[in-house]
Amino acid sequence: MKTRLLLAIEGGGTKTRILLADESGAVLERRIGGPASGLYLRLGEGEKTLRALLEPVRDRVRAINGRVVHAGMGGPMDSRMARQVVKQVFGCVPITQVGEWQIALAVYGLQWGVALIAGTGASCTAINEDGQTASCGGCGPQFGDEGSGYWIGRQAIAAAMRMNDGRLRPSALVDRLCAFYGVSRIWDVLRFVERGSGHVSGPKVASCVPVVFDLARENDAASKNICSEAGQHLARLVAATVGQVSWRSASIPLVMAGGVFNGGALIAAPFHAIVRRAPFRLKNYAPVCEPANGLLNILRVSS
Repeated sequence: MKTRLLLAIEGGGTKTRILLADESGAVLERRIGGPASGLYLRLGEGEKTLRALLEPVRDRVRAINGRVVHAGMGGPMDSRMARQVVKQVFGCVPITQVGEWQIALAVYGLQWGVALIAGTGASCTAINEDGQTASCGGCGPQFGDEGSGYWIGRQAIAAAMRMNDGRLRPSALVDRLCAFYGVSRIWDVLRFVERGSGHVSGPKVASCVPVVFDLARENDAASKNICSEAGQHLARLVAATVGQVSWRSASIPLVMAGGVFNGGALIAAPFHAIVRRAPFRLKNYAPVCEPANGLLNILRVSS
C-alpha cells in the first residue's frame, strides 16, 4: 500500500516554499525557490519555477512508494497555473487554497486573531471570534506596502542615493549596498530597472534588507531610522485592522509572518511602542519562520 502524503505550496513575493509530509505532519522533503507572485514574474516564469521545485519532490514520492492525497496552496501566486502544474506532476489531487493570513494563524492552531504579514509586501487581516473579518494593506509596491521588505529596501537605496549626492549625511550604507549589489556606484542600481516597467523588481529591492538590519545593529543611524519607521508603519497597519472588527475577548492573538521579522527588536521595539498605546491588548506569538507548516496543519485537519 502506498504511503499517503500531503503537499504544501506556499508562494510569496520573494520565495516559494514546498513541503512534503506524511499525514502525521512529519516533513519528508523541503524545497525553496524563487518568487511566486505575478507582480514580479514574467509570463511563464512562475510555471518554470514551480515545476523545477515539484519534480524533485515527485521523485521523492516515488522513492518512498508514496502518493500525494491532498495538496494545499497559499500566497499571492497564480492559482490556475499552480493547479495545472500540480496536476501535470502529481495527477489529479484534491487542492485546498487559503490565504496567507489563514496559514499564519494555522501555525499555532488558531481559529481567530490577527495575522500580520510582512515579507516583500505587507498586509494585515483580522478575524474575530464570530468570523467577522477585516483586512488592511497589501496595496503593492507602488501604492503601499509600508513596513515591508520592499519598503525597507527602497528606503535604504533612496537614502544611499541622497547620501551620494550630498543631501544626507554619509554613512556606511552606501558602500554596503554597493558591495551587496555588485556595483561601483549606488546609482548603478538603476541598471537593474526592468525594461518597460521603469522599476527595479520587488524581490531585487527587498533582497538588501539583511544588509540594512546588519548596519542597524552596528548603530548606523540611517539604517536604524528605516527599521524604526518600518515597525511603526506595521503597528499602525495592525491598529487600523483590529479597529474594524468587534472583539469579545480582552486579549487578541497576533501572529506575525515574513522575513521583515528577522529584524528582531529593530522592528519589534518600535512596533510594540505604538500598539501598547492602542485601545486593545494583543497576545503575541513568536514570529513564523516556516509559514508552510501552517498550510500543512490546515491539510491535516481537512484530510
